[in-house]
Amino acid sequence: MKLFNLWNRSTIHGKFFNLNILLTLIPMIIVSSIVYKVSVYKLEERAEEQASSTIQIGNQYIQNLYVDTKDILNVIIANPEIQKIINQTSINDYTYISSIDSTRSVVSSIIQNKPYITSFVLYSSNHELNKKFFKTDNTYINRDRGKEIYNKLIEKDTLYWWNNRNLNDFRQDSNSIVVGRVVRNMKKNNEPSGFLLLEIEKSSFFKGIDFLNTKDSHFFVMDNNQELVYDQSIPDRVTVDEPSNLSKINIDEKDSSSFNVAFNGEQYMVLYQPISNIPWKFIYLTKSSTFYSDASFMQRVTVFVFILTFILGSVLAYIFSKAVTSPLNQLFSVIRENKFSNIELDYFDPNDEIGQIGVQYIKMSRQNKKLNDEIIEAVIKRKEAEIQVLQAQINPHFLYNTLDSINWLAVSHKQYKIGEMITHLGNFFRLSLSKGKDTISMKNELEHIMAYIKLQKFRFNDSFDVIVEIEEDILMKFYIPKLTLQPIVENAIYHGMKEKNGVGTIMITAEEIQNGIRILVTDDGIGIKKAKLDMLNQSIEKEKKGGLQIYGLKNVHDRLRLKYGKPFGICIESEYNHYTTVTIMVPKLTTNEGGISYD
Repeated sequence: MKLFNLWNRSTIHGKFFNLNILLTLIPMIIVSSIVYKVSVYKLEERAEEQASSTIQIGNQYIQNLYVDTKDILNVIIANPEIQKIINQTSINDYTYISSIDSTRSVVSSIIQNKPYITSFVLYSSNHELNKKFFKTDNTYINRDRGKEIYNKLIEKDTLYWWNNRNLNDFRQDSNSIVVGRVVRNMKKNNEPSGFLLLEIEKSSFFKGIDFLNTKDSHFFVMDNNQELVYDQSIPDRVTVDEPSNLSKINIDEKDSSSFNVAFNGEQYMVLYQPISNIPWKFIYLTKSSTFYSDASFMQRVTVFVFILTFILGSVLAYIFSKAVTSPLNQLFSVIRENKFSNIELDYFDPNDEIGQIGVQYIKMSRQNKKLNDEIIEAVIKRKEAEIQVLQAQINPHFLYNTLDSINWLAVSHKQYKIGEMITHLGNFFRLSLSKGKDTISMKNELEHIMAYIKLQKFRFNDSFDVIVEIEEDILMKFYIPKLTLQPIVENAIYHGMKEKNGVGTIMITAEEIQNGIRILVTDDGIGIKKAKLDMLNQSIEKEKKGGLQIYGLKNVHDRLRLKYGKPFGICIESEYNHYTTVTIMVPKLTTNEGGISYD
């Protein structure tokens, strides 16, 4: 019933829907048809241009090989040694054998960089019948065929190509081509005096354009006798080496053109072009489906866009007709996404009943948030007050006076070591309290840790030394959260020095880097095994059940990370039985109008 009401033009809902159909459906049909026709035309045009470019590449490659082959023939023929050999009027057996070696040497040096030339035959018309041929091994031309070839080349007076022939008595060979030309006496009015034949291996000759072959596209070369010159064998592609297929390609001998032809039930576009100076044609076949695949995709996209536009238009018409639900959607959005804090009160229409509810909801939510923030702040202040009360329970003056009295008593009894230890303990407590400040200078932190170290050296009977390498500028300029170094040094003493045989060393260094201050605490104690080291670093980074109990290190890391964020904190490196290094990254804190700030 509701679907029927969409077409009811007597209702506002129906009017919106029908109007959308008129404004969306008819223009989209017209626009989609035009876009599809233009797109198909352009895609076909571009596909033919690409195929033509492929033919040009192949044709130019073969043209270059033709020029290259012609130049090689000319260089061989013009060679003085070849001219001398072929124009001799009298030749004995020794001279003939020597001439064969010379000919092979000359020709081999010229064609050594041409792997597609596999053998040659040089023929002299001036020599005796049994001494007319100078050739490579595994080649043979009988005298009658030699004379026939000689007359043919004189008649053509240009480069002549024999397809599917080799120099083994001119036998059939689908992978060979023979090319030859007349040799003329350059000292005697260019009179014909013989010929030169070269055998060319097709697979090597055409190797440079094999990349033009794909699964859907394929090139081949055909001579004017409708015989294949070259057709690379590729699995799963159209083949033209059968007479039934060749007969389907009725190609004009002179002109370039293109046409469609069917092979094995599938349409192909055939483009061909004659090759200049050679009686061959370069032919390129490609599946028509590859040309029209983009066009088909464009058609699907056009239909999809049309359907999508129609659906969206219908949905919009329905939404417009149901505009009364908009205030409810607004209120639901505010409640669901809890975005009352960053929205103005005029987001809702105050004249609408739903809008009035929305305004009151925003006011109530903001008031609740304010009360919640006040409660949280009160809880935090109460915790801080509790901590301050605990700290206030220690009376610094009483502690200092008591330690001073104990020190005086020890000195009066000549217990100087005890007095010195009490003095260091007093300094340690004084610097720990630091008048209630959370952040102290690097200098005070170093004094604090040195007081602690002196106490520990007294306890452990000077079983370790301490080296401090920190520039004065860093000590005086920068600040650090107090009690950062003490837990680190304590771990170095208890877990590094305590188990070490002999006197150990703890080294404390600091350097200013781009994003902070890097402090290194290194000891040459017993080190940490790799498995335990990995657990230590994991426990420092995050709470992990079953992890190691490392309260001091974890406390230092968490204070730095929570207060200043990454990359500040600590990490541990160690090599068992060699050393342990704790790296502490702290920000560059400097004084600024009596406070602490980043540098």
